[in-house]
Amino acid sequence: LIYNGIPNNGVCNATGEATEIGKSVFNTENNDPKYVGYMYDNNTINSTIKNVVDEWFATNLIDYLDYIEDTPFYNERDYEVGETYSERESYPNIFATTLRENGTTIPETQGGVRKRLPINIGAKNKNDIFTISSEKGNGALTFPVGLITLEELVLAGGSSYFIATDNNETINFYLNTGTDWWSLSPCAFSSVPNSGVLVSRVYMLPESGIPNGGTWVNTSHGVRPVISLQPEILYIIGDGMPNSPYIIAI
Repeated sequence: LIYNGIPNNGVCNATGEATEIGKSVFNTENNDPKYVGYMYDNNTINSTIKNVVDEWFATNLIDYLDYIEDTPFYNERDYEVGETYSERESYPNIFATTLRENGTTIPETQGGVRKRLPINIGAKNKNDIFTISSEKGNGALTFPVGLITLEELVLAGGSSYFIATDNNETINFYLNTGTDWWSLSPCAFSSVPNSGVLVSRVYMLPESGIPNGGTWVNTSHGVRPVISLQPEILYIIGDGMPNSPYIIAI
């Protein structure tokens, strides 16, 4: 379940900033690959956005812990050597560039791009699987809440291919709210054009509905927390549409 605002007369918001808990940077700094992390420095320091999500959960959902499952949230920061960043621009599918969590830099000539074909929701490294339980994942979370991944955005109806430049195309699907908001998926630690400066980037969903080449982690965008209900939870009424959201049995 992804946050979609406060219901109004039993109807959910579908577009605009009302679908967000607010705006935030992903991290306040962007000059190190570790800042693509939901947590970093061996998962001892929270990202800025994690603090925002945790504070929202503690204020609004702490009394409903028995209904919420400890679901893994994937912030995959591993990478594979062998391809250059330039190859992503001509490859007709989603890319995810993930990075060393320990903060060491990856020169562009060494690559760091990992193709996700077919789309595979998950992570190779347990350190990147964010959970409360250390049996299910890294055990680093305080609350069972996180953010959506790039792959989930695609499976929900977003663009199924990588677009390297803005061609003014727009894709309308139910998660496209007409605002820019963050995913949990690292994109790159790559150079700013014509500068040689390297910056950390994380994927977001822009107004076009097309996940792009990622945006600097120290830019501010919408935050939409994600939770999963326990499998035994039943709903009373609703069909899951904005005008008839599910009402669960409490």
